Amino acid sequence: MNYRKAIVIFFILVFTVLLVTPFSLLGNKAFIGDYIVGSPYEVVSVDGKPPERAKHGIVITVVPLVKVTEGKHILTLQEKDIDSKNINAPIENVEIYVKARKRYRLINVNGLPIIELENKQ
Repeated sequence: MNYRKAIVIFFILVFTVLLVTPFSLLGNKAFIGDYIVGSPYEVVSVDGKPPERAKHGIVITVVPLVKVTEGKHILTLQEKDIDSKNINAPIENVEIYVKARKRYRLINVNGLPIIELENKQ
């Protein structure tokens, strides 16, 4: 393979990766999957502010995830039960600690919201 072909193939590969990778996942944030991706909870606020959600990529989209900086955060959650029409009061002051560039999910353990690292990493 000659030098020019190698350069062209390299740039095509880089361009393809950028097209399919959501730009929001390239940053220095952690991601929390909530009810949109199957959790029993919706993130209503992070540190008293509305949650920042991940954006879609150029070609391939991802379901919205809550983006947070590395460190300790206080969440307000709303329980989501698709089978029930009951709406419970929000769960406030849920303390979490996350690391950058990791994906987490909210789960219910003995009636309490717990954040766990997704094992896709």
